[in-house]
Amino acid sequence: MIPVVPAASDSQDAESDPAATVATARRDIQLASRGMSMDGIVEAALAAARPQPELSWLDVGCGTGAALRRIHDRHSPRQLVGNDIVNWLDADLREHVTFREMAAETGIDADPADRILMLEVLEHLEAPLITLRHAARLLRPGGRLVATVPNFASLNSFAHLVRRGELAAFREWRADHLSPIVPHVVLRITQ
Repeated sequence: MIPVVPAASDSQDAESDPAATVATARRDIQLASRGMSMDGIVEAALAAARPQPELSWLDVGCGTGAALRRIHDRHSPRQLVGNDIVNWLDADLREHVTFREMAAETGIDADPADRILMLEVLEHLEAPLITLRHAARLLRPGGRLVATVPNFASLNSFAHLVRRGELAAFREWRADHLSPIVPHVVLRITQ
């Protein structure tokens, strides 16, 4: 049996603890995504991670477990760990994945890993660079951390910014997107 660590969601706790209130609100917003990433994003991230047999993997914001499923099915991992603010890991993965229900911003409860994935996670966080730095510290020597974020440097996003004065991936109706991430800053934080 895989241990599942539940998030504190008792309304009394949320009223007395501001961090619990924020975590509860963030959880509600994230429910709209249904915990899924586009297949192309998952495949590109896995290619960048350079999978090999017998590696330990941590997927921060794992959602339904699409990336973890592919790793399990294709690469014979030593260990798979996933966490997310919502427990929507597919039922058939639960015997292969150690899952922890938690907000990434409260710290990442995991052992060091050879590969760490943060697919479409950072833009949802209020303190993404602190979370990224914490994840980087969990990376074993020679490991790889792969993060994906909306590409606000694309021509389409730039045109939207010029026309409407806002980043396309951070429009008002995208209340779940909070923090634009600049790649060169990510490299500086993780090195």
